[in-house]
Amino acid sequence: MSVFLPGAICLGDILKSHNYRNVFIGGASGSFAGKAAFFRTHKYDEYFGKEELILAGFSTEDTVDWGFLDTQMFDFARKTVKRLHESKQPFNLTLLTLDTHGPDGFYSSDCRQRGAKDYQGILKCSSDQIAGFVKYMEQQGYLKDTRVLIMGDHLSMKTPISDKLPEDSRFIYNKFVGTGDFVINRDEIVHFDIFPTILEFIGFDVESDRLGFGYSGINSLSIAMPPDRVEELKGNVLNHSDTYLKFWRSH
Repeated sequence: MSVFLPGAICLGDILKSHNYRNVFIGGASGSFAGKAAFFRTHKYDEYFGKEELILAGFSTEDTVDWGFLDTQMFDFARKTVKRLHESKQPFNLTLLTLDTHGPDGFYSSDCRQRGAKDYQGILKCSSDQIAGFVKYMEQQGYLKDTRVLIMGDHLSMKTPISDKLPEDSRFIYNKFVGTGDFVINRDEIVHFDIFPTILEFIGFDVESDRLGFGYSGINSLSIAMPPDRVEELKGNVLNHSDTYLKFWRSH
């Protein structure tokens, strides 16, 4: 497909309307699940997936079937965030890591040098790489006017350490990094809540602190969430929806 949910208003659309430059970097191909089509439909100015990173000069030695591993991705991300910050234009840089992907993870050149020999070693290395990127931004002074969200896209699927994970208390990791005044208003959010939370986190005023199915996770809510909200979502979110189908139409 050439477009993805053209009738929907997404984060990239809102940021672009406020003069943000949207950039995505990830080692896998943009053809997977229509990913590149989604970002380009929703106002990303630059998209770098497997094919684009080849054109950008990435070494094909540090690759797997999925695409480029995280060592080169983070090197490129440092150069990109430096370029974007120096431009003085507001920007949204979205990164997607690859090394920890199941079922066994991948050993990038950096992780091998750090001594990773199993899946737990890959997890530690990936965490260190992410922390190192945030530390780089802090050392460059970028965090004085730039905020960072570290988030998982889904719970871990089958991996070599699955039997060590708790069965009844698993959550997706999210961490908000930045200066300024904001208060987390609850310990648990659902993925729909990320949209309004990001916007309020970077300074937007979201009407009634709601957007789509989501309630902002920071500062005080101006409208109370229904007590059975999660159960209602579980029961209804996959139902047929004429409103959702309209998002796939351009007009």
